[in-house]
Amino acid sequence: MNKKQINVVIGPGSDNFYIDFIKKLDENVNIIHFQDLINDSKVKAILKTTGLKKLNYSIYKLLLNYGIIPEIDLVVFTGGADVNPEFYHEKKGKYTHISDVRDELENQMYSLFSTCKKLGICRGAQFLTVRKGGSLIQHVEGHGESHSITIDNSFLNDNGKFYYIDNNNGHGDTKKDNLSKLMMTSSHHQMMFPYSSRSYSIVAWSSKFLSGVYLDGKNQEKSLPDNFVEPEIVLYGSNGIEDNIADIICIQGHPEYPSCSPATVKMCLNLIKLVMNDKINFKYYKSVLQE
Repeated sequence: MNKKQINVVIGPGSDNFYIDFIKKLDENVNIIHFQDLINDSKVKAILKTTGLKKLNYSIYKLLLNYGIIPEIDLVVFTGGADVNPEFYHEKKGKYTHISDVRDELENQMYSLFSTCKKLGICRGAQFLTVRKGGSLIQHVEGHGESHSITIDNSFLNDNGKFYYIDNNNGHGDTKKDNLSKLMMTSSHHQMMFPYSSRSYSIVAWSSKFLSGVYLDGKNQEKSLPDNFVEPEIVLYGSNGIEDNIADIICIQGHPEYPSCSPATVKMCLNLIKLVMNDKINFKYYKSVLQE
């Protein structure tokens, strides 16, 4: 019996490290490069026929119906330049360096695959955080090298049931036996700030506060909530209300780096698989803003 092919779209900024990491998900992973897809003559013909200038979900359905692309299981947003702060209603700080071309490409990729599961790594995690109603800290320090992160293990055990935690203000159950620590590779100067998103859970965070500054677009200290942690892995739900399956996973560090701990790589792959298989359901606990 043939195993199902896992179809993964990977966005701009990808390299062999990202591809090799994604292929560890399953031996039947099929990589589709987004930039190759949008330059395909059949895709261009559909856009011309419909009169649409930008990609969206209706185009995805047409591509499926005409057999141009297969059903997509995961869409991957990778590292790169900073996300334009205009998307989260801030000015550009002095440390922020953007790419309008990259933002435009990834906004189209997000719109085209709006109903698909998504993974963001580094900049990709920050981009998805903004798309889910969060914002970013425009400059932090101390995150340019590997460091310890604390993980909520209640997401990571695969026994075929839905996964949930006692949300504890958005960042996991503090019972000692539910937490563990691993080393995460890191190379970023901006940081996810998911606290304004409608439905999220921070399932891994820096074991220690590494940054002495948390700057906004005015190059001033950003106002931080009382429950603030330095987020490392964040899950986002699809609707933010009931029966809400986690459909986006954001990893701030770099599990694709060859130097990343094998245990950390395994943990990240397990968590991605749980999201891809609808194993994490937000309906079992409240989001922070509903408390």
